[in-house]
Amino acid sequence: MASTPSKGEPAPPEAAAPEAAAPAAPAVPLPQLRQDLQLLRGAPTPDGAPTWLIYDPVRHRYFSLSGPSAAIVLAWDAVPAETLLTRLNAPGHGPVTLDDVTAVLEFLYASSLTDEPAGGDFQAYVKQEAAADKTWLARVIHGYLFFRVPLVRPDGFLRATLPLVAPLWSRAALIAYALITALGLYLVSRQFDAFAATFLHFFSLQGAAAYAASLVLIKALHELGHAYAAARHRVRVNTMGIAFMVLMPMLYTDVSDAWRLRRRRERLTIDGAGIMVELVIAGLATCAWAFLPDGPLRSIAFVLATSSWALSLLVNLNPFMRFDGYHLLADSWGIANLQNRSFAFGRWWLRETLFGLGAPPPEPTSAARRRWLVAYAFGVWIYRFFLFLGIALLVYYMFFKVLGVILFVIEIAWFIALPIWREIKEWWAMRALIVKRSRSLVTAGVAATLVALAVIPWQGRIVAPAIFIAAQEQKLHAPRPARVTEVAVRNGQRVRSGALLAVLEAPALRHEQERNAVQIALLKARLARLAADDKERDQALIITRELQAAQARARGLAREAEQLELRAAFDGVVRDMLPDLHAGRWLDRKTRLLRVVAPQQAHLRGYVAEDDLWKVEANAVGRFIPDDPLAAARDIRLIDVAYAGAKALEEPYLASNYGGPIAVTPDADGVLKPNGAVYRARFAVEGQAPGRVDRGVVLLRGKPESFAARAWRQVMRVLVRESGI
Repeated sequence: MASTPSKGEPAPPEAAAPEAAAPAAPAVPLPQLRQDLQLLRGAPTPDGAPTWLIYDPVRHRYFSLSGPSAAIVLAWDAVPAETLLTRLNAPGHGPVTLDDVTAVLEFLYASSLTDEPAGGDFQAYVKQEAAADKTWLARVIHGYLFFRVPLVRPDGFLRATLPLVAPLWSRAALIAYALITALGLYLVSRQFDAFAATFLHFFSLQGAAAYAASLVLIKALHELGHAYAAARHRVRVNTMGIAFMVLMPMLYTDVSDAWRLRRRRERLTIDGAGIMVELVIAGLATCAWAFLPDGPLRSIAFVLATSSWALSLLVNLNPFMRFDGYHLLADSWGIANLQNRSFAFGRWWLRETLFGLGAPPPEPTSAARRRWLVAYAFGVWIYRFFLFLGIALLVYYMFFKVLGVILFVIEIAWFIALPIWREIKEWWAMRALIVKRSRSLVTAGVAATLVALAVIPWQGRIVAPAIFIAAQEQKLHAPRPARVTEVAVRNGQRVRSGALLAVLEAPALRHEQERNAVQIALLKARLARLAADDKERDQALIITRELQAAQARARGLAREAEQLELRAAFDGVVRDMLPDLHAGRWLDRKTRLLRVVAPQQAHLRGYVAEDDLWKVEANAVGRFIPDDPLAAARDIRLIDVAYAGAKALEEPYLASNYGGPIAVTPDADGVLKPNGAVYRARFAVEGQAPGRVDRGVVLLRGKPESFAARAWRQVMRVLVRESGI
């Protein structure tokens, strides 16, 4: 069907009738039905039961009837309800009850389908219209959330051009489409890396414009698919235009006259025509991409293919929004007004589960179908919750701050809070019945337990990622690109302060020293000739300064050469020696040769998250749990926590880039920037340092906090942050 809700979707009396028992039928004759209404035969239900349609030409709306409701309307006459009941319950008919007649009467009154309003007072129509007229705020909200702009009445054009496009959906054409799509998918699978890499070329302004243009083209063809499918089955297409949902434009096609079709298969054809068009475009474009050379045409094929696949599979087939997938599901199940009727079942199931009221289902149906309707209702509610929450966040960021906050509140209040509040009001209206049910006590107990778990401050444990390392540690790297000439130690060996660990040589450094020595010799020779050469005498000061600079450079190069002899800075043990470290191996500055650690003292350092900072108590005690299951856990005590958040993570072992638990983003200089606020903490721990770095978590005892308080604090933090205070 159309990509937006159709205003002609029927609302069966069974769904519109109130769930509570109806009052007794009036003794006066029943009102006449409006003379302009049309009573049409509808498509049978999946189990073969007949249905009827009431068509209101004034509002262009259809109402579906089945079961007793259809029988009552078919036999309707301006006679007392008891007389109508006698006719309906004649031999071979019925059974129909007085409540059934009353429910249909209320539905007809509420839908303005009778010649006279309830009570016979024509002023009731004025009151009913006034009651239906929304306040200015409701009109603004509804207009902002959804409105449609009809553009064309295409029925004549569609019928005139139908013979021209008819060959496009012939059996031979469909077979050709399927073969081309299969070929395209196979060829793309053979070079999927190249296909996927093409996405990167469209993350730009030009790429966004290309996708926007393709969406307009595909959606136009999508709606034409619905329109031509309707015209093929002689269904009038009333209008085509643009609908705005939360100010987002989308095309729509009004094919509500498809309810006149008596074969559900024909309606399913119209429902799925738009998706079929998109799948054909996707298949042809995918195959074209596989054959075209790199260039503009291949880019166009890629955009059409990806846009069509995404729209067909992710958007239009979604049954939880009133797009094509919803209409396909409703017509395949044979359930008109699927969402509203499923919502009634969902609310009924929820009340029965929570309170055990013993109320009958909203309408008679099989147990299997009832379960499907309940599951569908909850699926829609869960989907809508996250969808509307996402839309609320989207509109908040789309507009300037004040308007964004207002629209955000409207979205949350209208789509999430208001439906919940209405259901709670229904529970309150039924409170006298609810309190008498034993299951209500169980529900109240479970609810009280959940509230207690939410408000009682019992969660006080703080989890902080930490590393356990030696207090003194020397990491040895090559001071410049160099070659190993001697390795004087082995892994695990104890060394004294100043002990030789390894000797390196740097041919580039030696060459630089030799060149600098030649320059010093030349400058000294020039100074020696000053007495005999007048020109050199004028340059005496310059030559002297150049000689001093060369001699200083020589001293610096000599210090660099000394650094090629790697020595221990303190007494310790050699750890984490580079594998295959041998004479002749070349090293760069980043490669670590080994570590020298002093195992007599140990440090335990970690980071506390901002959310847990307020729970930290002075001298809190806890336990360090290493990631290595073979390493021993240790009792620890908090020494201090930094007052300011860490701008950079000093322990790369804890960074996510190296398998750690703290998410970081390296900047241009390679500095590890934490993605969230974390505070550096130091802990006291007994015992010697491990032979290697032990990564793990510190479990601290902190101030207890409830889930509700934590959630409230998070909400207030976001509000303060977004308010700019």
